[in-house]
Amino acid sequence: MTDLIKLTHQLNAQIPGGKEEMFSLENLMGELIFGYRMRRGLSQEELAKRAGIDKKSVYRVEGGHSRISSETYNKLLRALDVAFETAESEKKTTKKREDALFGKQKKIS
Repeated sequence: MTDLIKLTHQLNAQIPGGKEEMFSLENLMGELIFGYRMRRGLSQEELAKRAGIDKKSVYRVEGGHSRISSETYNKLLRALDVAFETAESEKKTTKKREDALFGKQKKIS
C-alpha cells in the first residue's frame, strides 16, 4: 500500500495544485479505496457492482473529487472485505506520515 501511496503522490505532484490537493481527507480516503481495490485485482466497475453503487461514484471517490458519505465508505469497505477499523487505522497512519514528510498538520477525525 505504501508504494501505491507514493505513486499517487508523485502523480499528484505533476498536476497543477496537486500537492495541496493530496492532503484533503477525500484524497486520502480515495487513495485507500484505490489501494484496496488494486490489491484485490478489481476494476472500478466490479467494485461498484459489489458495493451497490455506480461506477462513476467509485471514480469520483478514488480521485478525491467527491465527499464520501459514511454509508458509501462502508459499502466500499464491505465490498473490498476490509474492516472499518483497519481502514481508519491505515488512514490515520498515512496522514501522520504525510504530515512528517510534508509538514502539514491537519487533523483527521
